[in-house]
Amino acid sequence: RSESAWLSQDLHDANYENFDISKLDGHECRAGLDLSKVMDLTALSLMFKDPEEPELYRRLVYYWIPEKRAWDIRESVPLLSWAENPRNNLTITDGDVCDYSRVLAKFVELSNQFEIESFAFDPWN
Repeated sequence: RSESAWLSQDLHDANYENFDISKLDGHECRAGLDLSKVMDLTALSLMFKDPEEPELYRRLVYYWIPEKRAWDIRESVPLLSWAENPRNNLTITDGDVCDYSRVLAKFVELSNQFEIESFAFDPWN
């Protein structure tokens, strides 16, 4: 809904495709992490070249948000119901700040499943 979105919703939707994640097991990827604390989503993104079609890329994204924030904005953003669907990769963490131990545990799990070639992060805070 942003006036200056870098990727339109139409273009995003046109390129969305369900994909069997197990096809990526053991493959190289690049990871990016954007941590939040209270108000925003924490996001961990993995980008892969498709093993069967190298001109395509596959992206897996995992999200976390504190429970208090999810409740505070439940009228405008239905995060609580989104988190009920495992395909959304959204975790509501207990309390009013993001639980970084949950993020780390997921990163370790993913690093055992995939070859994380590089890791980038937003250095703020």
